[in-house]
Amino acid sequence: MASKKRIDVSTPKGLLDAFEREEAGMRSVRSVTYDVSKKHSCDAELRHILNHVRAQIENIRRERPDEATEWRAVQCYVESLQHETAMWIAISKNNASLAWSYFCEAEREALQAVRHLPNYGPADRQLIHIREVERVVFPPQRLFLSSSLIVAPEDVTCSVCGTVYGECDHLAGDIYGGVLAMKVTNGLDAVREVSFVENPSSKHCRILEVAGADPLTGVPPKRVTRAARRQRKKR
Repeated sequence: MASKKRIDVSTPKGLLDAFEREEAGMRSVRSVTYDVSKKHSCDAELRHILNHVRAQIENIRRERPDEATEWRAVQCYVESLQHETAMWIAISKNNASLAWSYFCEAEREALQAVRHLPNYGPADRQLIHIREVERVVFPPQRLFLSSSLIVAPEDVTCSVCGTVYGECDHLAGDIYGGVLAMKVTNGLDAVREVSFVENPSSKHCRILEVAGADPLTGVPPKRVTRAARRQRKKR
């Protein structure tokens, strides 16, 4: 971390305590410093910690499922930090599209961290921080896309047990024995519609280009109606 102190990675609590002590310093390295090499070092260290956390989960999830669940909650927080760091690195390379993708992942993991690490201040502050980054750094995203899909019930399974989702007791978004429960779609019958929305389930689903829009602002051209055309001809 920023101060290069020894990190206690032997327990979930030890790791969370270390992150809390280093919170301000790490945030400064990620989002304030202009030294890109420090951002790369921070990114490499976070990836190393994530590899350790994932290994811990895999090693104990069958014998000590409750402890594995604690580690998985920690993973959410660390992944939010790592994705944010990668976002800043992408920005330094003028890769706005990749930076937005990393932002989306950082926000998603921050939401999970707040959910699974109640009363852990750094997780709450990370979510506030990453949403402020969206407001200040990225151009306003006015509209996103949301799809309505037709999927057979038997084609949606649980990521924890593999059975048809709804036939087990696992709920999407909860952690069981170190595994984050999700709905896994294994087939698609049809696409019903694609809608424009302001608050999408995934901010990855955004409009990349508007035909004829101003390349700097993204503002589409004014629509010229038939009545307006007739009025112009009269002039």
